[in-house]
Amino acid sequence: MRTRGFWGISAAQTLAALAPVGGLTHLNTLVSGRSPASVAGAALSCVAIGSLSGRLLGRVVLSRTSTSGFFRLLLLVQAGALVVLALGRGTGVLLGAALVFGLTIGNVLLVHPLLLAEVFGLRDFARVLSASGLVATGGIACGPLVVGLLRDSTGSYTAGYLAAASASLLGAVLLHLTPTAAVSAEALATGVGDGAAVDADAR
Repeated sequence: MRTRGFWGISAAQTLAALAPVGGLTHLNTLVSGRSPASVAGAALSCVAIGSLSGRLLGRVVLSRTSTSGFFRLLLLVQAGALVVLALGRGTGVLLGAALVFGLTIGNVLLVHPLLLAEVFGLRDFARVLSASGLVATGGIACGPLVVGLLRDSTGSYTAGYLAAASASLLGAVLLHLTPTAAVSAEALATGVGDGAAVDADAR
């Protein structure tokens, strides 16, 4: 686990968790401040519908691309949705952004263990996932706090949601710089999964 692969994936997941948890926690208040109260409830429903639909679509996309590439795509789409939520006005814009935001949420949580299994193999999967999940918990804990503090300091949610979008973009960049594809191929081919390939390629 003392590798660039482990820490790169864990850091990307931390940022990936910070953005949706922070955005979702404050979504009701954000939409309520820009639209009628009934629209806020509809926005949360759009997130739920998007999350369910996204998991179904994710299976199709994963069959046609790498797990790392799919993860990066999710983070980029998530960042775009958060930018629209930060700057958008109008019922249609907010509901559309909430739906797209929901499409990414379920898959962001599911793709993390899939990527770790590919990179590190299955023998040490439980140990690697628990350690990486512990690191990523920081993002889950800090997301609502960061968005809320920026809301209190600026008087609007624009800065907070842009910060969440920036976290998603940074996570995509970190994942792009993390050596996962070549390591994944070797780990799956050997079936060893003891991190030896990761140590060689990801330091």
